[in-house]
Amino acid sequence: MLQWLGRDPTVKAPASPPRRRSAGDRHRRHGQPRIPCDVADPWRFPRCRDSSRRGRTVTRPVHLRLSYLGLAFIGGAVGTAAREAISLSLPPLGDVPWAILTVNILGAFLLGLLLDSLARSGPDERWRRRTRILVGTGFMGGFTTYSALAADTAGRLGAGPGGASSPGIGIAYAVGTVLIGGLATFAGIATATTLRRGGAR
Repeated sequence: MLQWLGRDPTVKAPASPPRRRSAGDRHRRHGQPRIPCDVADPWRFPRCRDSSRRGRTVTRPVHLRLSYLGLAFIGGAVGTAAREAISLSLPPLGDVPWAILTVNILGAFLLGLLLDSLARSGPDERWRRRTRILVGTGFMGGFTTYSALAADTAGRLGAGPGGASSPGIGIAYAVGTVLIGGLATFAGIATATTLRRGGAR
């Protein structure tokens, strides 16, 4: 019958090359669903690394997008300049660095106000994400300063270079900044809630 069809039964068909197992095969073998390329990490799944050649695009993480990095850079530069301006305009009074205390508390209040307003207005995408990165991550990150808080505290405790030993003031300054900053954050959230309710009327 096979000879009649033109096939020699003594000749074996060429063996097909072994199929290369992919990450999706491993997931299916273990009973897990295949991960689509739009949510998979392209560095862990090589099949997604070249997905653009097959007409699909891989979404790059936010921290790797140059546009968002540029927004954070611009916001940070402006925030740092604003902090320096406030530091120069507020002369030191006594042994407490009032300028750094002011910018940290003000920044905590504004950050609570901003993030609560953005979170209540919709998902973190498009203009909300750009605003959060520009103003929240960038501006507020440059405006507030943890390094100056640590250096001023160490100086009051006598641990910094040339610092005068004032352990009581140093401890009160560090603890007070954290506590008042937390209260300022809650005040910013409450202010955002009040403004939102007032605008809904």
